[in-house]
Amino acid sequence: MKSCEELLEVERQKYIAAETKKGFKEAAILTAWKESVMKADTVEHKLSNAKKLTKDIKESRPRVTRNNGSGINEAVSEDRIQRAMRLHKMSFREATIFCGDKDPGASAKTPAAFTESLVTAWKEYAPWISDSDAKKLAERGISPE
Repeated sequence: MKSCEELLEVERQKYIAAETKKGFKEAAILTAWKESVMKADTVEHKLSNAKKLTKDIKESRPRVTRNNGSGINEAVSEDRIQRAMRLHKMSFREATIFCGDKDPGASAKTPAAFTESLVTAWKEYAPWISDSDAKKLAERGISPE
């Protein structure tokens, strides 16, 4: 079991990686981190604030503008497909068609990015699980949630 300090550091690394992908400078990222997380009194409160902050990053969606001029915040199609696979227990092909994309064909395989994200989720959910077992579960589309 990891200590709260170690979990806090993991959340900090996730936050820095996600914000760096967006193009922000590390100094600005660390300032935002200090303002939102480090103002708490105890390590447990800091960890709680950090989880809320990284959850907000995961839930942010790009803005999609429609032809009629209106716009909505919507997930990228890969995120939508992966979410449909997880929620509705669908195969990659079924989820792709369900989300309104073109039919990838009968021999379509789940992309490696989807499989790797599920392997990572399994390793976070159950650290004692072996890599091969996590990969088998991920290839079948089974999510730990």
